[in-house]
Amino acid sequence: MQSDIEIAQRATLLPIADIAQRLASIDPATVVFGAFDGDALVGAVGIGRWAPAKARHRALLWGMYVAPTHRRRGLGEALVARAVDQLRHVGGIAQVELLVATTSVAARRLYRRLGFVWCGRQPRAIVQGAEAIDEDMMVLRLGAAPPRGPLRDDDRALADELAARTPSEAAPALLEVARQQAARRRPADLRDQHARDPFVALSPLDLRAVNRADAMALDAADGYDAVLLSPLAPLGCCAVVSPSHQHRIVSTSRGTEVVADPTNSLALECARRLRAHAGDVRLCTVHQVVRAQQLPPGRGFTQHFRMLALADAGRARADHGFDVDAVVRHAVVIHRLLDSWQASSGTPIGNRVVSLGCTDAARPIRDRLARRLADELPAVAIAEGPAPAPYYAGLRALVDVDAPSGKRVNVADTGLFDWMSQLMSDRRYRFVASGLGLQLLPLMFQRTSDVR
Repeated sequence: MQSDIEIAQRATLLPIADIAQRLASIDPATVVFGAFDGDALVGAVGIGRWAPAKARHRALLWGMYVAPTHRRRGLGEALVARAVDQLRHVGGIAQVELLVATTSVAARRLYRRLGFVWCGRQPRAIVQGAEAIDEDMMVLRLGAAPPRGPLRDDDRALADELAARTPSEAAPALLEVARQQAARRRPADLRDQHARDPFVALSPLDLRAVNRADAMALDAADGYDAVLLSPLAPLGCCAVVSPSHQHRIVSTSRGTEVVADPTNSLALECARRLRAHAGDVRLCTVHQVVRAQQLPPGRGFTQHFRMLALADAGRARADHGFDVDAVVRHAVVIHRLLDSWQASSGTPIGNRVVSLGCTDAARPIRDRLARRLADELPAVAIAEGPAPAPYYAGLRALVDVDAPSGKRVNVADTGLFDWMSQLMSDRRYRFVASGLGLQLLPLMFQRTSDVR
């Protein structure tokens, strides 16, 4: 591994003093690192701070390359980790961003191991001949704790060997690891983890308040089949059909994962029912989900929380009829629940706003939907929302309400998804899903005695 000055000296015939003077005038948040095999440059990475004054807290990883002869040795990962570590010591940089082609599977895995998370997608960012390639946007927030270092070579070899097996083939080894680790634990270890681990901490909500919210939610969704989901879903339930990262999911050693989003599990059940008969499917559930991601700021949020999920699946109809009808039904259920909670708690819920965001291609759906929502929910304001992330199939509706504190709170979102066309291997199938954070109702719109 070489410094910026040593790399530059190898690339030019200028005296090292001149090169040092030039580099000294460069923003210290602009770093380039290279790796050499003897005199040959075999890898390099470059990161630079954004120039605009309002974006000086951001840096862009603008290039990373490893020669084909030196790949699969952890060199690229070491280069990026070294460059990011340099930025941590510079100060003033809050996050590092990058773009990576969706076809570059190995590079995306490398960045994820270092703590980068997916935050969006640029469609048709690269055009090579007749082929257009999307790019994923990823970000690493430097304010958080530094990610763990790269896997050691022996750990990587073990992980690759286990990953090459099917989940059922890998399960015996993973279960044996868990057994041996559990055997070494003491009662004091359990007590300490229970006190500090947010994944096992109690919810701040009173269970009776939660049960009231559950009952109101299911009553509001009386036109839907109510199903009781398993706490577990097939491994990859979120990551396979949507751009979710498996690191955000609590995976088990038995080829399963803890449910992080009940809409994904409902999608699987919708597909099963659609294969059994030709009619539309409407499902709802109330579920305690667990997510392995950073908690949002605010009182009462935990790694596990309660959600109402709605799902409509079926074949497309003319003029986007299926999509529009389903989104309207979901909106009616959500606002019916808000009405019930307001009447029960005696706490007024302020203005309600549905923000519709869409891609250019989904503009006709958005316009039809806005007219229908205005007819069905005349007391609700309809607003233009930002374009949705690629997680959605062109359209997303956000439901915001004004809490008694005066703060506007997002309580639910509804969207179109391509999951059913993937699960059914048929582009004619549509899927509309909604999620409402039931935990928000007792937290924002209820008696303080219901929150511990």
